[in-house]
Amino acid sequence: MIPRRLRHLAFLATVIALACAQLSLAQTATAPGPAQVVTAEAKVSTTFQLGYPLSYVRAPDPTPPHVVRPGTTVTLTVPPEMAVNLTGITFRKNARSVAATEGAPYTFEATQNNSGDYDAILTRTSGSFGTSVLRLHVAEFKTQPIINVSTRTRLSAANPSPTIGFVVSEAPLEPRLTKCMLLRVIGPSLAQFGVTDPVAKPTLQLFDAAGRNVTPNYGFTANVYSDGSTPYSLYRDQVAAAAAQVGAFPLGLYPDPEYAELVYLSAGTYTAVVTSGDGGAGEVLFEAYEIDPVPPRREPPPVIVVPPPPPGSSE
Repeated sequence: MIPRRLRHLAFLATVIALACAQLSLAQTATAPGPAQVVTAEAKVSTTFQLGYPLSYVRAPDPTPPHVVRPGTTVTLTVPPEMAVNLTGITFRKNARSVAATEGAPYTFEATQNNSGDYDAILTRTSGSFGTSVLRLHVAEFKTQPIINVSTRTRLSAANPSPTIGFVVSEAPLEPRLTKCMLLRVIGPSLAQFGVTDPVAKPTLQLFDAAGRNVTPNYGFTANVYSDGSTPYSLYRDQVAAAAAQVGAFPLGLYPDPEYAELVYLSAGTYTAVVTSGDGGAGEVLFEAYEIDPVPPRREPPPVIVVPPPPPGSSE
């Protein structure tokens, strides 16, 4: 049996050892060391304006999505000219209120749960009116190079409707979403490159892998804005901006006999059938470009029709 005195000495030795160990740890934790450089990842933010409701309709998908990565700070706001005399703004996702302000923007950090269709209801004492819809999709994606398909051929009695196939890949968007493609069928503008017999009026029909005709059929209102622009001319400006973005040569001014449209297509295989609108023969050029990002459509000058105030209103 160990004598009581020895047990007492052993206990004191253990206490002293533990104290020294704690002191050593404390000195290690507080001792100055080499400076450490911590690089913080840059925070990404983006702002979307919920402007006037669109005056034209795209087909087959009326609202292409804006894709942002998770963690992006997203701010929704309205143009200053639409915010005059507002008493409140109700921001909505999928037609349900998500935030109400007295005029301030709505800001949130994007997660996958934030994917959806956003708009806003603007309120004045004389009534309420809505904004355009923003389709937001939150997902990781890889940047892909812009693709280009270009085929020159000759329309004739022996070759009245040549076909060109192309594939829209799934990346960077999910299969259920769409990519913006610029499709052009060019005839008269080929003259500037020395082509002596271009097709006078080339046309295009577009078919998906199931054989369905998915040729866009856009409709425009007859509005004329204060600067002389129209919904159709604003759309043609957007098409021209997309062509300039990918380095495609410019076409003639609208109205133009050549075909140039922004088309929103889901992933899959497509067939373009080129024909002559007036039955004439000649050379024609088909082009397909992937457009990313999509050039913004210029907002028209502010034209807001405010209903008259109700009787007895002080406004």
